[in-house]
Amino acid sequence: MEYDILVHIGYHKTGTTFLQKEVFKNPALPFNLIERGLVHKEIIRKNLFFFDSDHTRSILTENFRPNCINVISDEGLLGSPHAGGYNSYDNFLKIKQLFPNAKILIGIREQNDIILSGYKQYIKTIGTLDLKRYLTRFKRPSFIAEFDLLLFCYDKIINTYMNTFGKANVLVLPYELMKVNPEAYFVRLFTFLNLDSEGINKVDFKKQLNTSHLNLTLETKRLYNILFTKTRENPHGLLSLPTRMNQPLFRVTTFLEKQLGKDFQKKLNARKAKRIHEVARGFYLESNRKTSELIDIDLKLYGYEL
Repeated sequence: MEYDILVHIGYHKTGTTFLQKEVFKNPALPFNLIERGLVHKEIIRKNLFFFDSDHTRSILTENFRPNCINVISDEGLLGSPHAGGYNSYDNFLKIKQLFPNAKILIGIREQNDIILSGYKQYIKTIGTLDLKRYLTRFKRPSFIAEFDLLLFCYDKIINTYMNTFGKANVLVLPYELMKVNPEAYFVRLFTFLNLDSEGINKVDFKKQLNTSHLNLTLETKRLYNILFTKTRENPHGLLSLPTRMNQPLFRVTTFLEKQLGKDFQKKLNARKAKRIHEVARGFYLESNRKTSELIDIDLKLYGYEL
């Protein structure tokens, strides 16, 4: 049986959670979102040398439905930004083998902004590096993957997917469009998927997207991670404490920090943004020009460096 398939590969921090929860899982819309745990197990975590596309396709299509768009959506398909997206090309090869006729959705975001947002998410979970060290390449070879500015040279990945799936089957949308004009964002998406634009009225744009995390609370969390978080990715913690034990602490620090006001947060964000800009200044100029041409959107209008 032929199915309509959309593969949404990310990027991280481009409204992916909103799309997954409020659009692809919306019972009023003709989507069938494949469970993300299955996507991780059968695609992302599989070593390419041992990847059996026929077997994986069989498992995934058991969860497909006719007369709707079956959606595989996971930012992990572009790899972790904290590890430079080292396995993003492997995942591209898997998608190519699995569903060569699929449509591809890619979200992008201005690079300084996406790096800062991603760094905050890193600290919120298990991160221990301060921003300066996070952005600095290892001086010596290491078996640990690291952050890499190259992951956000969008034209390379976009061009690879367009050359493989066809330009007409790849849609790239800037996150900034979702923020400033969500109706226009979804008109483009629904048109791309040949869906009735009336369905846009069933998307609740007022649903809050992932909000930015408070800076001093995150710094407290970073220090906490050094001492009390011990995972495979962060094996150096002294102790491994359950998440429930740190929640009261961070509720208190969040409450106290909110009393300092939004202007205080803006100053701290500006400091971090300045550090990122110093590292990435000019790095994305040529890539952004190429990306703008590939997707036929003037990214300069959304603050991208061109």
